[in-house]
Amino acid sequence: MMQPPFYINLIQISPMPRRLLKVVAVRFKWQNLRQIKKSGYKIVNGQLQTILFGPEIAAEGIFPLLDTLERDASISDMLHVAVSRQKSDDILSASNYEQAPNIGTYLDRLINTAVVNERLISSTLHEFLRDYFEVGKDPMVPMLYVDDNKVEVNSIGAMQDDRLVGEFTLEEAFYVRLLNGTFHSGSAEVEIKTDLVKEYLSEFVTDEMYEESFIVVIDKLNNKMNRTLISKDPLKFHVELDVSARVIEMNQRVDLDIPEALKIIEEQSELHLKEEAEKILKEAQEMNSDIFGFGQEYSTHVRDKRLTKEEWRELYPDMEVDITINLDIERFGIIH
Repeated sequence: MMQPPFYINLIQISPMPRRLLKVVAVRFKWQNLRQIKKSGYKIVNGQLQTILFGPEIAAEGIFPLLDTLERDASISDMLHVAVSRQKSDDILSASNYEQAPNIGTYLDRLINTAVVNERLISSTLHEFLRDYFEVGKDPMVPMLYVDDNKVEVNSIGAMQDDRLVGEFTLEEAFYVRLLNGTFHSGSAEVEIKTDLVKEYLSEFVTDEMYEESFIVVIDKLNNKMNRTLISKDPLKFHVELDVSARVIEMNQRVDLDIPEALKIIEEQSELHLKEEAEKILKEAQEMNSDIFGFGQEYSTHVRDKRLTKEEWRELYPDMEVDITINLDIERFGIIH
């Protein structure tokens, strides 16, 4: 059965102004690209920095296309793998790419910055294929979206093997990273009932200023994770997260110099982080996408036989996870 054709979009980097070249191909063979006559400049594989898949191809499966890239020695395995929430034409045709010389360079910088700032988990060709081949771990990809003629990263895509099966917002991605191990940067907003700290409010808080709840923003989060298999039948894990942070914003005047007040903030923040982490984990289980790598941990305890992807797909959705979060607010930062 012949594979349906798909579009490959290329960006002519020089000379300016840039041009978007389109090729219709049935098979993903880069030799075909070198035959393009629409540009007087040679198109070579080594120029690739980001490979962007449209939503339809991502939903069907992208491994056959990535496999061709991985086999080409002239293509770096450090190129970014990304998925667009719109047609790839819309992404590559965006004209607002700040100070970058072209949209291709802008996408590379955009994803790199998000990874360095720990808003995303890196998804290079090497990392994607590593997770794809690993039993008990599914890849993640940045999701790109164009708004007002400018591309932005606004979510992460959860894969089931090589198929896109769901996504999480960047706010939710924080909890995905939390359950994936150690990181050193992040922030979270926590809503706390004012009655819990009523006796620790500043004397300057009047009745008119009193509200039922207030928001605490914690950032500069560092965490260490310990994941333990509690039982195989029923399948149950315990995840313990030791998190250190600082409070940078709080829209209520609570005296955090009082140890009891600080303890309440820590306990309520722990509950919030735990509830959100459990929610994200449950959604990933409903997608049957193990982007956390619980299957990797499970496979190390199965000595009698080799765990298969099919077996883990059966086990993962019903897995139970008990999450414990120990939050230590080390400093208050600048509180408004």
